[in-house]
Amino acid sequence: NGTNWTEVNDLGTSRRRISSSGTSTSAIAAGGFTPPHVANAETWNGTNWTEVNDLNTAKSSTGMAGADSTSALIFSGSATSNTVESWNGTNWTEVNDLNTAGYGGTGLGIATAAVCLDRADTSDTAQTVVELWNGTNWTEVNNLNTPRYYSGSAGTTTAGLAFGGTNPPIPGSTGVNETWNGTNWTETVDLSTARSGLGGAGTQTSAVAFGGAPPYTNATEEFSNSANTSVTFTDS
Repeated sequence: NGTNWTEVNDLGTSRRRISSSGTSTSAIAAGGFTPPHVANAETWNGTNWTEVNDLNTAKSSTGMAGADSTSALIFSGSATSNTVESWNGTNWTEVNDLNTAGYGGTGLGIATAAVCLDRADTSDTAQTVVELWNGTNWTEVNNLNTPRYYSGSAGTTTAGLAFGGTNPPIPGSTGVNETWNGTNWTETVDLSTARSGLGGAGTQTSAVAFGGAPPYTNATEEFSNSANTSVTFTDS
């Protein structure tokens, strides 16, 4: 609620390496690892999770973008996939693939305008590759400055953040934070707690980063850049 975390109703299927998009009252969660990789999808209405139609391809460690529970895009994933599926509120449809396959990627934006960034290739090597989705095709754009995967993100295709992540050898977690203006990535103030596999939400000027490992942490940090001049991270 802006101050505290409150336990709410659980997912229907327990899993990790799940992907999600939307808001606190209208969201979708899909894929994951139990093991094995699963295709389960669930929507959230602010109170309960409801099982909906599965992904066409079971996978985990994907990137995802979407405005709410009725529209989403899921891309990349284990094992180093370049497949992409679009959600229309009822069904998942395979659409044009990414140019570069990978897993552990992160997504920004909505189903018709998204960014896929920071994934790992088949040799578990962190990448800097970034691709932009225009609703039909993916186009490679300017790379991140720091190679990594399993990072957190917030924002849109023209004003985004990418923070944290991992770059082996393990533990290899980083606190690096970069801003995206639709053309270039610029390094700014790092997270206080370096970690990967973390969650992120919000906008480029007001974001939150939470969780992650190693070691497992519940650390939560707020990012403030309201004037686009002064940037700070603080433990909350």
